[in-house]
Amino acid sequence: IVICGERNAPDTRSLLATVNSLFLPHKVLMLMDEGADSFLCQRLPFLSSLSQQGGAATAYVCQNFTCALPITDPQELRDQS
Repeated sequence: IVICGERNAPDTRSLLATVNSLFLPHKVLMLMDEGADSFLCQRLPFLSSLSQQGGAATAYVCQNFTCALPITDPQELRDQS
């Protein structure tokens, strides 16, 4: 699960809280808060294609080398995870 957003923004914190409230024993959670030239994007180039949608914190649920459509709503993230 990749969350794109500013670390301390309320919408980012809400998405992080949603993911952390779920029992997902094999999850990998990454917060991308620095943009396409960040350390993570340099090491994992596919991350540079993920971004915030409409200026809101955005989550991407990825599985088996494919990421689902972007999610900005915590309840929708809970339903998809």
